[in-house]
Amino acid sequence: MRPIAEVLSLPFAFLQPKAMERSFELRAGEELAGTLAFRSSFGSLALARTAESAWTFKRVGSFSPRATARLEGSEHDLVAYTPRWSGQSGEITLEGGERLRFAAAGFWGTRFALSDAAGQTLATFGPEPEAHRFSDLFRAQAIVSVDPAASARSDLGLLLLFGWYLVILHNEDATTAATTVVVAG
Repeated sequence: MRPIAEVLSLPFAFLQPKAMERSFELRAGEELAGTLAFRSSFGSLALARTAESAWTFKRVGSFSPRATARLEGSEHDLVAYTPRWSGQSGEITLEGGERLRFAAAGFWGTRFALSDAAGQTLATFGPEPEAHRFSDLFRAQAIVSVDPAASARSDLGLLLLFGWYLVILHNEDATTAATTVVVAG
């Protein structure tokens, strides 16, 4: 696995190697730059890794859910995401107090943007890379664009993996809601 800082000049994409497994790779060109793997088929606990570090991500709470990131093996939150009531956006609070915004970009919610408090976009996720095989249609994938201003951030790997984690949770929640409407309908 290559450090994020070494591969910033390459195009980033999240790929899901196997459609039926909740594991993802952050690729910079052909280079592996990070991984995200959920511990079970239905839970929210996931392990994220880059060459620099490893974290656990988890959604907590039912009526006021939020998602957190911790160093692997730690009980201390480094990052906390609190969604707004619509579920389309929310606020990421970093350990040092910095606040970022994570939101769906556009009506259909196929793109997501991570922005700083001043509204400067740090990274965007989506749309999906072109499907080359029929099986690619069943995989969660996205192109990731990193703003040059974000490239100097020491927490860039954490933010990219945590942002992708939030995209996955959002997509799974939307699928569950749509299935519930169809079944109840």
